Amino acid sequence: MENNSNMQGLKLQDKYLLTIKEAGAYFNIGTKKIRRMAESNDGMYALFMCNRYLIIRHKFEEYLDGLAVPCSEDEDLLLNEKYNNSIQ
Repeated sequence: MENNSNMQGLKLQDKYLLTIKEAGAYFNIGTKKIRRMAESNDGMYALFMCNRYLIIRHKFEEYLDGLAVPCSEDEDLLLNEKYNNSIQ
């Protein structure tokens, strides 16, 4: 079985709900960390169905996007300058 699909042939990026293991593979985050995040969230991006947590993929993507801190243009220019100087 491929890492990027389930038994029905759906790719992970096409699925609405992901298991903890699928979410770990898709987002490249450890399964323990995702399970802890799912247990501590208040229904924002995870559901507890029967005996397992399911991650709502697009809501989890939005959550992770919200964690990224945007930098100002000045900071971006400074970071690019430092990177370019380190290459030379």
